[in-house]
Amino acid sequence: MQSDETSSWSGSGISRRLSRRQVLAAGAGLVGASLAAACTPTAKPSTTSSTGAASGGTTTFKPPQGASLNILVWSHFVPAYDTYLDQYVKDWGTQNNVKVNIDHVDINDIDGRLAAEVAARKGHDLFGFAGKINTILYEKQLVDWNDLVNGLIKQYGDPIKVAKGLGAPKGSWLAVPDFGIMQPPLVRADLLKQYGLQAPTTWDEVMKVGTKLKANGHPCGFAVSQCNDANHNWRTVMNAFGASEVGPDGKTITADSKEMREFLQWAQQFAKDANNTPEVYAWDNASDNRYLASGAGGFIHDAISGLRSIQPDNKTLYDNIDILAEIKGPARQIHVADYNMWAMWNFTPQGNQEAAKAFVWDYSNRWKQNDEASTGYNHPLFTKQYDSPMPIITADPKYKILEGYKGELLQSYGYPGPANGAAQEVLAQYVIPNMVAKAMQGSVDDAVKYAMGQLKPIYAKFS
Repeated sequence: MQSDETSSWSGSGISRRLSRRQVLAAGAGLVGASLAAACTPTAKPSTTSSTGAASGGTTTFKPPQGASLNILVWSHFVPAYDTYLDQYVKDWGTQNNVKVNIDHVDINDIDGRLAAEVAARKGHDLFGFAGKINTILYEKQLVDWNDLVNGLIKQYGDPIKVAKGLGAPKGSWLAVPDFGIMQPPLVRADLLKQYGLQAPTTWDEVMKVGTKLKANGHPCGFAVSQCNDANHNWRTVMNAFGASEVGPDGKTITADSKEMREFLQWAQQFAKDANNTPEVYAWDNASDNRYLASGAGGFIHDAISGLRSIQPDNKTLYDNIDILAEIKGPARQIHVADYNMWAMWNFTPQGNQEAAKAFVWDYSNRWKQNDEASTGYNHPLFTKQYDSPMPIITADPKYKILEGYKGELLQSYGYPGPANGAAQEVLAQYVIPNMVAKAMQGSVDDAVKYAMGQLKPIYAKFS
């Protein structure tokens, strides 16, 4: 496996680190840039933003003149989006007389950076939670955004259920819904046709399709490692089998169950007959994209950046990859996606807090331009934003199926319970993909024993 090498540059108040995934996807910037140019004028936000408050009055989000704002985000897997965001930040700062800096880091570095900032009680004013929405872990250090989110609700409807559970786990909005990252099944339609196969609709069919593809040199690409992809994708399969780490109360551990053992037996067979093992045990969040782009991968379950990175340089391969509806399991059809939300430290200076709220308000009201710049990667988190036509994906037959990724289909870690503090810690410790790996490399009994040994002290700590 190749290392995730990075390079960096800084200037004009903007800095970034580019991963191999972004280098691979650099050509996709041409697609996103042209879309942004066609659909998005140069950012010209108003100096004063306002919306009707819950009380019927007016809430105004206006940055103090001469304020500063330091922003931390991850390096987007569609590089064109970072180009768009950087320009927007620059224009917004100039027009609002705010000195703005935005730092881009690898998504795997976000958690460490946030932990260090809390320990030092200084760092970035505004940041984006990515994948792990640690609102409970940091609840005593976060500013509430009730006024701003209520303003967005008036315009775009309620946040979807999963966004509310993550952003306002105890009632107050500690994080502002930004976008979701759908991770649909991506399959080589040409290989299905070549081997006389139909696109899978159930996980048992994925097994049959994957077995045939692997036998012909095109295994599935499903990470079984300590990365976001493994954390969320294996939960999708696990929950579809009716298995879970915890019950609906968010307290009762349910990992030692008939459904869990059936899921792990399926995973064992998948590793042997269909998946690209042993490489997948060391994969990062970019590996399945590289694998699909190589032409070897027959099926992955990941964000559409895997497609967008192929589009500029290999149109034939791009045209032969289909996006599928989420796969159904014996118990249900479910999709555990990645979610992104804005948050802010309460030790941020007051003037910077005001600037951050003004920025997030203006940015959030450009959600259509934001989605267009991401070439359909950024998925909405407010209900009215699902009204057709949705940016990019409605107009493109290849992506239109993503309109169906909404409602009860979308869930998060901790399902069927809430994404509480224990669920957040289980996610952070990669308990589920580690359990799957132990089943694949050993026995189901050992995997269940491992999971129970990890889950009990975590849930006891939060009881």
